[in-house]
Amino acid sequence: MTGEGAPSHKLNLATTIVGFCISIVTGLWFTPYLVHALGPAAYGLIPLATTIVSYFSLLSQTLSAALTRNLAIAFSSGNIEDANRAFGTILSATGVACVALLPPLAAVAIFAPAMFQIPAGMDGETRLLFGAVALSFLLSLVSTCFSAVSFSTNRIYLNNLVAAAQTLLRLGVTVVLFGWIGPGTVQAAAGILFASMCATTFTILAAKFSMPMLKLRHFDYDGAVFRGVYRTSAHQLVMQAGTVLVMSSEIVLVNKLFGHYDAGRYAAVTQWLLLLRNATIALTVLSVPTMLSLHARGRHDLLIAFVKRAMRWIGICLALPAGYLCGLSAQILTVWLGSSFADLWPILCIQIAPLVVISAIVPLYSISLAADRVLPSGIVQCVTGLVGIGLSLLAVLEFGAGMTAIAICVGWSLLGKELAFMPIYAAHNIKAGYGTFYSPLVPGLVLWVVAVATAWTLGKLFLLDSYFKLGVAGIAVTAIFGLAALILLPREDRHVLFKLIRPTRQSLA
Repeated sequence: MTGEGAPSHKLNLATTIVGFCISIVTGLWFTPYLVHALGPAAYGLIPLATTIVSYFSLLSQTLSAALTRNLAIAFSSGNIEDANRAFGTILSATGVACVALLPPLAAVAIFAPAMFQIPAGMDGETRLLFGAVALSFLLSLVSTCFSAVSFSTNRIYLNNLVAAAQTLLRLGVTVVLFGWIGPGTVQAAAGILFASMCATTFTILAAKFSMPMLKLRHFDYDGAVFRGVYRTSAHQLVMQAGTVLVMSSEIVLVNKLFGHYDAGRYAAVTQWLLLLRNATIALTVLSVPTMLSLHARGRHDLLIAFVKRAMRWIGICLALPAGYLCGLSAQILTVWLGSSFADLWPILCIQIAPLVVISAIVPLYSISLAADRVLPSGIVQCVTGLVGIGLSLLAVLEFGAGMTAIAICVGWSLLGKELAFMPIYAAHNIKAGYGTFYSPLVPGLVLWVVAVATAWTLGKLFLLDSYFKLGVAGIAVTAIFGLAALILLPREDRHVLFKLIRPTRQSLA
């Protein structure tokens, strides 16, 4: 990669932690702020628009994966000419894709009021909201090419800083417009669009800083290069289609089956799920460049050890917030959004509980990408999404189940697939034993049980009816969780932890 060593790794980790803290703070304050300012029904339009437009993100994710893989290989060998050809080809394809996506995105924005259940009298605002989110998506599609440069050179901290700036800009602009003009979905849409414009600019500057020799305005199309990445992109497209089906279907299903008011309430609760998913992605991203490099060099022994360590750490990191949220779900929803949301605590628990296992398995997808064997897992992912949606429709339409059934059918279908398929398939791709990647799941699961039991006990013993009391409970849960983690951590992981805390000249990789 770039050979930056420990300083780069520490910056990557530090900015990931800072970004996660910013997401926590903004989520704690911004979601209830929007819910109370707009009302649950109008607020629900924002995550609905984001979800629908995300269906078009299939292309951006596939292009990003193909570009990242090719850039990582080129940078590992020091071949800047190959990197320029790959970048120019993907950037040209992205430009064509943006033009091609304009008509369908415009159609979705225009016909959104007819496609979904929306509050009365909000047709115009809904169209503007969907339009703003669509334009933001097109900007993100372009910036994906440039963020891949920083990622491939292991300067992930630059992308983290851009993401944090985008979050803060969106929040700031929205609050200012609400105070100046008044609350409204159009003002919220303006905040989303302005933040996306700034983030795209910052991403281009970060790419230029990361790789000055790369021609960032290089739009030359190379047919040979495109044919080389086509297979990876096509297979990644299948994977992303399945991922969208699994992770972006719940809010749409609730809107169609239960109406805009319940969809808004459901979407508010789902913010915790989205927050922890984003944390998983941020943690996984830290390890992907090393995984790609190790596979490219044929060091499968080191790759296995590295992936297992990444799985353990991600599982452990997610176990604490997931256990805390599950153990105190009703109290958290009451303090955070109000007593009218307390009845949704089962949905929060059902959504969060599987994340400890699902998150720990996410690094295994990088093995499939590095080996260029994404198609089978993509097909299984699509089937999983269709099964989850089908079971949800059956439970609600045939058996009269409530919104909780949607959370169960979609989320736990993914859990079953991840446990039964991904560890075995990842091991097969690098000719390892089929049980190789199951043991790293155990520490996270055990620690999640510790966190849930501790939080639940505190909730039964004390009246936790304020942020302060929930915070004190969180400190207590963290303390007990930390002691248990130190007992469970293998010696090599303790060594890594100490190297992260103490200055060192050696690389963490």
